[in-house]
Amino acid sequence: RLLSLYTYKGKRGVKNMDNYTQTGRVSAILLIVYVVLQISVFWYFSGMLILLYSVLLMTSSVVLVFCIKKYSFLIMSIMSLGLAFGLTFWSNFQGFTESEQFKLMFLHIGYMSSVAIIWFILQSLDRLIYSQKMMNLQLEDLKKYVQPEFRVLTNREFLDRVELVMVGLRRRKEEGYLMKVDLSSSPSVEISLHEQVVRSIEKSIRAHYDLLTTNENKKTLLIFLQNTTKTGCDVVKFRIEQDLRKKTSFIELPITITFSLIKDVDELQRTFLAKEVSKK
Repeated sequence: RLLSLYTYKGKRGVKNMDNYTQTGRVSAILLIVYVVLQISVFWYFSGMLILLYSVLLMTSSVVLVFCIKKYSFLIMSIMSLGLAFGLTFWSNFQGFTESEQFKLMFLHIGYMSSVAIIWFILQSLDRLIYSQKMMNLQLEDLKKYVQPEFRVLTNREFLDRVELVMVGLRRRKEEGYLMKVDLSSSPSVEISLHEQVVRSIEKSIRAHYDLLTTNENKKTLLIFLQNTTKTGCDVVKFRIEQDLRKKTSFIELPITITFSLIKDVDELQRTFLAKEVSKK
């Protein structure tokens, strides 16, 4: 179920922004540490060691950028351990003194720290890109609804989905019905009544199966019931009315519910056209 745009999505958006800010700060600090680390390494080492360090760091960076993300940490660990064993073997083979071995240890620490920082920044960037894509998809999904919290579709989205559903209904030789709910309340209670009627409809129809839309002035609600019969429509009508009676104090419900069989999308288009003409 799609939750409210103004509650859940808003809170989630604020939380995402906080995460972005926190991740950005950590990445900025690590980037500064990375720069300072490189300056220290290039200042302390020279000759063959700095060339070896530069080649290894560049190679590792390229591998981390283009490798499969779920294997990046494993690859980073293998590269660090491989360098450690390689430097240890080289040190023993060449018979380096303690001071020379200390230099190699510092070189390895600098390499591991640099690769770890690169890995963290790449992972953070990947998460940020993924979160942004998901937020864009959620935003596009929300644009299809007049009232996202109740899954009330826009008229255009309603018609497009019904047209798609009708293709399947015809192929399976099933029927679809259009239920029309007209509100006949006074303006003072119109908004609250509309919301209550929508809640009752949402409880009475099949979630993610039947479709719901409303007109601009929210005085008419249209429900498309797929793969049902007149008896099924009567059941839905009864559920809506019963739920409203439980939650309102009206002696006589200020709504009128009618339904009709829809054989093709043209009929539905004519219904919308008639609705627009009546509004004018």
